[in-house]
Amino acid sequence: GDLWGLLGGGEYSATVTITKKQRRQDMLNLGGHWKLSEVMQEFPRNLSIQMYGCSILRELMLEGNYARYQVYASAGMDRTIVAMGRFPNNVHMQLCGCQFLSRLLLLPVSCAVLENLVRSTDGLRTILRLLQTQLCSEATN
Repeated sequence: GDLWGLLGGGEYSATVTITKKQRRQDMLNLGGHWKLSEVMQEFPRNLSIQMYGCSILRELMLEGNYARYQVYASAGMDRTIVAMGRFPNNVHMQLCGCQFLSRLLLLPVSCAVLENLVRSTDGLRTILRLLQTQLCSEATN
């Protein structure tokens, strides 16, 4: 269908993103962020789906505060945090997740979003674990 075409037909690559503004807008208008969140929840152990989903949700937030709110409302933050926790040793997943979170925190209500992140998904522990992993791996190299 149209949504599948916007998603790139299912091929995943770390560089595959929705880069064209019109495609991002179409995805939001079709409610693709809601469907994507559902797919990520349905296949939590599939790294490709989680990476691809996180990448798309991250790119959708380039459309401004309304898009950021829509992605947040569709449980995009929760799906991303779960994926980061499930694949803690995958550098690409962690980077994508951190980029997603940094874009999400551009919302005018970012204090409320951050509080929700820490309270409901234990995001603070995830972020600290990522920092620890990064710092400790650099120290041993």
